[in-house]
Amino acid sequence: MAKIKVLIVDDSTYIQKVFQELLSRNPSIEVVGTASDGAEALDKIEQLKPDVVTVDLMMPKMNGVECLQQQMKRRPLPMIVVTSLTEDADLLASAMSAGAFDFVRKPSSQSSEEILEIGDNLIKKIQEAANMPMG
Repeated sequence: MAKIKVLIVDDSTYIQKVFQELLSRNPSIEVVGTASDGAEALDKIEQLKPDVVTVDLMMPKMNGVECLQQQMKRRPLPMIVVTSLTEDADLLASAMSAGAFDFVRKPSSQSSEEILEIGDNLIKKIQEAANMPMG
């Protein structure tokens, strides 16, 4: 079975690293790249052709909502929003209405228990998103 190719988009290199480590533990997922803002993400999506994208809501240059809106116009793709609970609920609602597949919360601490729980949740959502027909 082909691996699910995932692009991780987050302005935090810590989150990029954590997600990369969590996802690479799953044999069905391959992290094909990372991007640190929405504009870079759009370029990397063109280059790397991921099956699923995780996208942070709050980023410099172009936020997650703008990135989602532009990508959905270009080529619909399952995108999972990553958000900390302190971020704006309106922004999350905008992301969902722009076509986000689902959302997961960012780890609020460096507690390995919390990180693993979020990782399991993220893996499950990536697998669901990869099987969802787009378009």
